[in-house]
Amino acid sequence: MTGPRRFQGRSGPSARGQISLNPGRMAAGRALLAIDEGAHAEQILAEVAPPGGADRGLAWHLVLGVLRRRGSLDAALRPLLNRGTVAELDAEVRVALRVGAFELLLSRTPRHAAVSQAVELVRSMGGARASGLINAVLRRLPEDGLPDDPTLDLPPWLVGRWRDHGDWLRCLQQAAPLSGAWRDAPLAQLEAQPAAAGVPRCPAASACPTAAAWSPICPALPRAAGG
Repeated sequence: MTGPRRFQGRSGPSARGQISLNPGRMAAGRALLAIDEGAHAEQILAEVAPPGGADRGLAWHLVLGVLRRRGSLDAALRPLLNRGTVAELDAEVRVALRVGAFELLLSRTPRHAAVSQAVELVRSMGGARASGLINAVLRRLPEDGLPDDPTLDLPPWLVGRWRDHGDWLRCLQQAAPLSGAWRDAPLAQLEAQPAAAGVPRCPAASACPTAAAWSPICPALPRAAGG
């Protein structure tokens, strides 16, 4: 496995007045290229993501989101390509298209920002000749262009095993609910916090003498809170 590629990123506007590439997106592009070459997502993100703040969160969000929905993203992009598939494109082109499509279809990034940043991303990866392709494809990508097929994002062996359980397959496309567990804290204090925040308290939390836990979906939380 080789290390992450060097990017030609810019920290400010170029002489042509182009928008600078966000550090989080630059890191996401580097990570996705390295993952294509065999790197592990968490390891490469720990190495290339910005050290903190929103840019670090953005890098993780883009990389894990693209990896989780890559099949659906490629299917949404395929009709907009003149020939071939996304997987057959040069590495930097498919990375920029997938990042841009993820932001357009599955994130809250404004359309103009998602497109312009994807163009900057492919330029920073040495794919300036493909900037026109990136711009044209992403501008034509409809907002409702994501296929409604949960099997696209799963490996074939899992699809074969779960094909008859469509509801379960769709659950795999959804973000996991956020739950919390606290240890070695005053129970009365913890019990008061969810009510103040308007969050339902797990009715079984008191079963754990050293912790309290709550969540709208909480059957497993007492076990997790107890270690």
